[in-house]
Amino acid sequence: MFFGLCYWLIDFSFSERNSTNGNSSYYEKYWPTLYFLILMLSTLTIKIIEARFDKQSLSGSLLFISAILVGALPLFGSAYIFGVVFNIFIFILVCSLCIEIDKKNDPSAGAISFIYAFVLFGSIAFSGVSKLVYKAFIA
Repeated sequence: MFFGLCYWLIDFSFSERNSTNGNSSYYEKYWPTLYFLILMLSTLTIKIIEARFDKQSLSGSLLFISAILVGALPLFGSAYIFGVVFNIFIFILVCSLCIEIDKKNDPSAGAISFIYAFVLFGSIAFSGVSKLVYKAFIA
């Protein structure tokens, strides 16, 4: 939270008011969030298929990778803070649904959500520090 607030203050202080980003399309601004939404919907679909056929292989790995991509993908778009916040909500929603599907077969399946949360917060912190360093020293 501290690094996010510092990033916002630096971005607000040093950003140019007449930048060229005002003319960019919605796709150019929000493409990382769109692709993350597609990844998460695909993960949920795979989890439903795995639950139907009693297989457990790909969806857990995709959730782990998605927890890393929550913070990493918005670094490539123009709307960083919107992307991170929206990606967090998407991840929490889909991860909760996937954990609920797992709880039907294994009552201790919710414990893995702590691992996902740890990776999620680490990814967000790394992303915030990276964006802060980029804005403060490079841009």
